[in-house]
Amino acid sequence: MYRLTAIKQCVDEFSLTIDNCEFKEGKIYAITGPNGSGKTTLMDILTFIKQPTSGNITFKNRLVDYNDSSALLQTRRRVGCLMQNPYLFNMTVLNNVAYGLKIRKISHNIITEKVCHILEQLNLMHLASQKAHTLSKGEAQRVALARTLVIDAPVYLLDEPSANVDKANIKTIEETLLVLKEKKNATIIFSTHSSKQAERIADETIELDMGKII
Repeated sequence: MYRLTAIKQCVDEFSLTIDNCEFKEGKIYAITGPNGSGKTTLMDILTFIKQPTSGNITFKNRLVDYNDSSALLQTRRRVGCLMQNPYLFNMTVLNNVAYGLKIRKISHNIITEKVCHILEQLNLMHLASQKAHTLSKGEAQRVALARTLVIDAPVYLLDEPSANVDKANIKTIEETLLVLKEKKNATIIFSTHSSKQAERIADETIELDMGKII
């Protein structure tokens, strides 16, 4: 799915350096490491939000060209992203989750089916008509995750997907990700502070420290 070669990303005084790293299709990867190790910086590169200072990235065997804005936009749309501190729109939970499908002009019946399915998977159906800005932090995190996962994409990048979520719903999230991998052969890359969570669901763990894979 991805191949990173001779990547360097400089952010202020911090530098992320990756000589060579591959993410294969249909696997779950956990990115772990202490605060400031480079987890979010790596996620930003994989979402194509930021261009690396140097080095090359191939996505599905094609070199990513940051100078081709049209092709770059199409590539970005193939990646489902959950970033840190996601923003929810001031509308109902159902409409938040449906938003990405609506702008892609998916038919109403399919939107309803997909949204209801992911809300049920993440134990959110009872909140469907509630305004997003009235939710707890844990509920809001799950809604943001649902909004990401409802989009059909070959790869999902999830920055701390279970942040602020209670133990019961962490299990629900993990089960949902495992089902997504098995049924859709999706590649899932998530960052976490929990080595136990990485052990539970990841096929491979990439540990970062001081901007390098250790």
